[in-house]
Amino acid sequence: MPFRPERSPLPALSLAEAFAQLAAATRLSLPPPESADEAAAVAALLRAAGPQLATKAAPNGLLARLCGDRRFEGETGGRGLPKTARAALAKGEAFAAAEGDLWIIEPNGDGSYTLSHAHVESHREVAPRLADWLAAEAAALAPKSKARSPKAAEGKPAIDALVAALAALCGADVAATLGATPAQKRHTRWEYAVAAVAACGPVWSPALLAATEGRLLHRVLRGRLFETDDETCIVEPDDDELDGVNPIVVKRYPKAARKLPLAGHIVAADGPEVWLILRKADGEQMSWGITLYHIAPEGFEELAPSVEAWLSGELERARAQLAG
Repeated sequence: MPFRPERSPLPALSLAEAFAQLAAATRLSLPPPESADEAAAVAALLRAAGPQLATKAAPNGLLARLCGDRRFEGETGGRGLPKTARAALAKGEAFAAAEGDLWIIEPNGDGSYTLSHAHVESHREVAPRLADWLAAEAAALAPKSKARSPKAAEGKPAIDALVAALAALCGADVAATLGATPAQKRHTRWEYAVAAVAACGPVWSPALLAATEGRLLHRVLRGRLFETDDETCIVEPDDDELDGVNPIVVKRYPKAARKLPLAGHIVAADGPEVWLILRKADGEQMSWGITLYHIAPEGFEELAPSVEAWLSGELERARAQLAG
């Protein structure tokens, strides 16, 4: 089975959402996209609101070039560009040009376009889709708040809030249950998070379970972290006493990941696919640093630098999955 990373991207941003973000960032009344084809929709946007956008865009940025009479100010034929840029130009078309710089769009086959930037010494992807590029432009133009960001909540309060938000997606209110669930002295934040989810009982909806299928969170919600009752433990390649054992042979994992099962604590497993944590012991166990990893013979990844960050990411993903 191929490795399925859990840090996969959220569902793709729609063109309408990107237009809305740009309108909010520039405080302009922009028309919605007229076409599902990104290139056609952006062209229509520029015809309808180019002069207005030009007053908001960064002076030397790509958006400003597209809005004004400066869209093409240089060579667009690809001469002297890296081989990959010439290939991209052959598959797509020039989007804008300045002296020595060329922006290229290539169709992805689904109405979206990859945007790249080429120079005589380089060729790089700017965005996998024009919707993503518009969203990045919107983020750059959005008014910046001068207020300091509050310190992120940690420990039991943060975990309770995140678990409660997950339960709310299932139509359940578990605030009282979580308030009555103690964080034991022996708990790390990982152990408390598992205990908090378990305390909520059978509130997890079939829709949420389906949306998290195959992920670590799904195992936590089900209360079955290990797929079999066999003990998951590290063994040597030539061990043959494996009755009642789910064997983890370290040498079968990617070289860069082999220290993880030796240094970490395995918290979930499905055969050789393993989820583990590294614990940084410092003070009370609930204050220990926890980093989550996901490894398999076909690949590995750091899931999150903390339990709170992991739960927050899973909550965001679940919301998007259930809404879409």
